[in-house]
Amino acid sequence: MSFLDNPQFPLDYADQETLLSGQHECALIWSTRDGWPVGTMMTYLWRDNKIWMTCGGQRPRAAAIRRDGRVCVIVTGQAPGNASVAVTIKGRCRVHEDAATKRWYFGQLAHMAFPDNEKARQGMLDLLSSPDRVVLSVTAEKRFSYNGAKMSQTLMSALQGA
Repeated sequence: MSFLDNPQFPLDYADQETLLSGQHECALIWSTRDGWPVGTMMTYLWRDNKIWMTCGGQRPRAAAIRRDGRVCVIVTGQAPGNASVAVTIKGRCRVHEDAATKRWYFGQLAHMAFPDNEKARQGMLDLLSSPDRVVLSVTAEKRFSYNGAKMSQTLMSALQGA
């Protein structure tokens, strides 16, 4: 086995939190009725140790998640020196349809998108205020991570020792 196959390049917990808080696009993966994994890229917010997203409540992903809430979320980014970093979350997704959760999340999302533009925030809130729209929250059961900088450091050390 090559040292590159060694899973010992995790991202430190604090760096995981920085990545999850600093990025706003993730891959959400769920299972279809016949067991196939499928996914899409979604805008998200990391709040209260959860990934929060929104979609139309009639979307196939919402129906699939209602049927089986086990999902996977992947967030990637770049560390200093262009090293790849990633966090994969294996978790349970909940579909929220209540007005209070929608109001809270849509406000957070609009503020993230337009922190300095009240008119744009209000326009976004107007677009999101559909009775069919739902909020998804993913609670992690397990996290997997990767720190490309650690892998690069190990590679450089191995090359210098060769």
